[in-house]
Amino acid sequence: MARGDMLGENLTFGASVEILNRPPYRAVSMTIDFSEAAENGKFKKDADTGELYVPAGMPIDKKGKPVHETPYTDVVGILLVNVYQHRPQGAVVTEGYINKERAEASIGTSYASDLISALVNAGCRIRIEGDDDTDILIGTISSGE
Repeated sequence: MARGDMLGENLTFGASVEILNRPPYRAVSMTIDFSEAAENGKFKKDADTGELYVPAGMPIDKKGKPVHETPYTDVVGILLVNVYQHRPQGAVVTEGYINKERAEASIGTSYASDLISALVNAGCRIRIEGDDDTDILIGTISSGE
């Protein structure tokens, strides 16, 4: 028999946007650079906590900085999950299948052809797939894989 009130607490975790369309994928760990942190295109503010974060789907350069617009110089992959300022460690997708609509909605802009070229030059093998069976091939992943 319990004594006193039996209280519960709800915890939310994993509330990030799912940008992957399907498995498999490969990602590398990277510390995201918040040195230029401000609520702008690169950084967003969490509605509940007020903390700044970089949204999932954001292109990331080799120094860990978010790249929101052209030129996409030194881009090495696409951020897998939202990364918050208090814990700036994240995973950058270098190979995999990305859902175009969900990723673009998360970052608030569309992927440009310059980004596609930069990802190819970085050696990424990413296929960006649309919800309506349209896709853009990046790198060397064939449709049969």
